[in-house]
Amino acid sequence: MATSPPYPAHPGEAPGETPGGTLRHAHWWRRPWVRYGALITLLTLSGLVILALVREQTGTQGFLVGLALAVLPVPLLLAAFRWLDRVEPGPWRNLLFAFAWGRARRR
Repeated sequence: MATSPPYPAHPGEAPGETPGGTLRHAHWWRRPWVRYGALITLLTLSGLVILALVREQTGTQGFLVGLALAVLPVPLLLAAFRWLDRVEPGPWRNLLFAFAWGRARRR
């Protein structure tokens, strides 16, 4: 059984308008910037919680030493990846995604 779209409540009112004549914002959560913002917020909060848990278990000094030792080889690794990719370079976002994925998977 087919259904027809709803008719305006008042003559001259377009579908999607409220009775006052203002347009409704349908599905605001489907906008890309809302989704990306929510994803970035969720990932940031998750990362901060993980860092806080690691700091709690290792202490401040152990946390800072571990963070420094983890960040120290990053420039060297990025330079090596770019050097290996010199023949047919890919976009930076692909390199950063692959690097972040590899770092996140290590324990």
